[in-house]
Amino acid sequence: MTRHARATRGTLATTVPLLVILALACAALAAPAKRTAAHGGVSLAFDDALAREVKAETVPAAPLESADEKPDGVYPEHVAFTLVGLNGAPADSFNEPVIRVCPVADYLKAFSVSPQLVRDARRTLADLRALIRRHPAALKGNVPALPFADATEVFHARVKYLRFRGGSGVAFITQSQQDDELLNSQHATYSFRGLTDDGRFYVTADLPVGAPALAATRDTPSHEGYSLTNRPGDRREARRYAAYVERVRLKLERLSPQQFQPDLRLYDELLGSIEISK
Repeated sequence: MTRHARATRGTLATTVPLLVILALACAALAAPAKRTAAHGGVSLAFDDALAREVKAETVPAAPLESADEKPDGVYPEHVAFTLVGLNGAPADSFNEPVIRVCPVADYLKAFSVSPQLVRDARRTLADLRALIRRHPAALKGNVPALPFADATEVFHARVKYLRFRGGSGVAFITQSQQDDELLNSQHATYSFRGLTDDGRFYVTADLPVGAPALAATRDTPSHEGYSLTNRPGDRREARRYAAYVERVRLKLERLSPQQFQPDLRLYDELLGSIEISK
């Protein structure tokens, strides 16, 4: 082998590892960073591609004050994580990007002025646990949840069962409403309901989500060939609305996770990273 050939070979041997190192370094710089938020014995990991930061806090209890009070805003003292600077989600969403971790025993105490509501809350959590254990592919009616809902989940799409450290739950796309609405990115949510395996903590979230299959806003005049009418209770209109909802639901099912705003995989990873150590 000539001196020139040996020199060339040595140069190549040095250059190739350098190129590999540079490629790995560039990939590391390009990859979104994972960060951790922790508070009150609860932690989760979030991706820079999802949110700028996560604000963690202890939320004061909001117990039921009287037995005849509407129970839809009742909470125990709990830990909440708010996503700040949420990337890609609809800017005009009506839903707050908050994940709540609530002690079950304290949640039941929050209804203590009404023994009936305590029983209802206990049954709701038992129904949620049964649903998570069964893993049905399709969800019927409202998913069991606290606080008690005063609206109807008109569809469920992208149903997925997730594990987090020491617990599990169900994630799904839905829209909760009291009256008929077009399915839209302002009202639609990526929702999650979960319980720890020991039954001590309840995890809930209704996060903003958008998709090309949804109307952009609640005030869109028509969507997917359907327009709202002023005929509440009309059977024919109810059938038309149900058919419209099903068309949109099927379109949502056919989308890939990254076609949603934000990418559903980032939400799945966020919920799956929850760890409760108290």
